[in-house]
Amino acid sequence: MCGIVGLHLRDPELHPRLGELLTGMLCEMQDRGADSAGVAVYGDPRWSPPGRVSVSFVPPARVSTRAQGLLAGLLGTDVVVVPAGQTLVAHVDAAVGVEALRTAVAATWPEAAFKAKSEADALNAFFGSADAQDSGDVTLKAPLQAENGAVVPIKVMASLADVEAIAVVVAKNPSPFVTSLQMVAGSAGGMFSARIKMGQTSAVNCYVKAGGKVYKTSQEIKVTVGGCGG
Repeated sequence: MCGIVGLHLRDPELHPRLGELLTGMLCEMQDRGADSAGVAVYGDPRWSPPGRVSVSFVPPARVSTRAQGLLAGLLGTDVVVVPAGQTLVAHVDAAVGVEALRTAVAATWPEAAFKAKSEADALNAFFGSADAQDSGDVTLKAPLQAENGAVVPIKVMASLADVEAIAVVVAKNPSPFVTSLQMVAGSAGGMFSARIKMGQTSAVNCYVKAGGKVYKTSQEIKVTVGGCGG
């Protein structure tokens, strides 16, 4: 069964909050099943001029001010980057292709964190510090037992001000950093839904950076059949 949701923003002042407003809708849709998903945005012609292909994204802070030059260098062609609130919309000539543009945008992902073999190294790579404090303002919704470790549904929720990023670590995975989300600057609270892989029963640690500090919560999930090749 498929599902489609839409949001019609009549008030231009809400346009910079598009990603924030879509988040809750998309997280609920994710709970319907592990099918493919996509987002289409229509409106300002600067976002998708004729003859161009576009990708919108919330860049990591380390690349937000130099995204245009970075993407142009990766693609070897001119790239136009248009701010849309805290979101950036990059577009290139259609001959380059949307997949090439998506690949270039993906190159801004936190590669060092995903390649780290320890939780501390992953946190240092992603947040710049491994220090975190337990917080009741960060909650994790997840099954106590997962029959299939290849697709374990989780939902992370934070009721903190100025949420900057969310990261999820599976302590006993060979590469513990499993997923992350960069938030729009100044976000009040946050929610992140995903399906993660777990090789064995393990603590799942969820980290939220807000107001310059990192907070965490944790839950052990028992895995019947591992999902990391085991």
